[in-house]
Amino acid sequence: MRIEKGYTYGAYSGVSGGSTPQPFRIRTSVRVNATGASLDVIQDMVENYGPDFDAQDRETTQQKIIKDNTRAFESLRTKLGTLQSISKYERSKRYLEEEQDALVEMSVADFQNIAAKYLDESDMIYVVVGDKATQFEPVKAFAKKHNKGEVVELDIYGAPL
Repeated sequence: MRIEKGYTYGAYSGVSGGSTPQPFRIRTSVRVNATGASLDVIQDMVENYGPDFDAQDRETTQQKIIKDNTRAFESLRTKLGTLQSISKYERSKRYLEEEQDALVEMSVADFQNIAAKYLDESDMIYVVVGDKATQFEPVKAFAKKHNKGEVVELDIYGAPL
């Protein structure tokens, strides 16, 4: 969305940690005139993430996480967070190394299977925040094009209008 299309300065996705299941979230801020197209890109990426995942994606994912882990535990705050996680979730003192080892051992098929099991685009709820005058019609067009049902407009408290 950023490099190929120029719609945004960044798009982010992930699952929060914890001891209970967490939702997968995608978030971005896009140009006003790119809302509909950005929704199309997100939908396509999620639908095809597992089937399109290949050996290069495996390598990129593993290297990114390993590099992030190398720098992630340099501050006292992150070290304290690691100790809290060990205590709160009764994790092994080596859980970071164990998780990284498990990641390195994962095959392309493992990544594809996890995506197939947990990343179902048809279960996603799209939440778009913005100026109704410029955003409502592109969102409705996206919903109609992809058979997403009716668009629900909410007030600032999350109540349907």
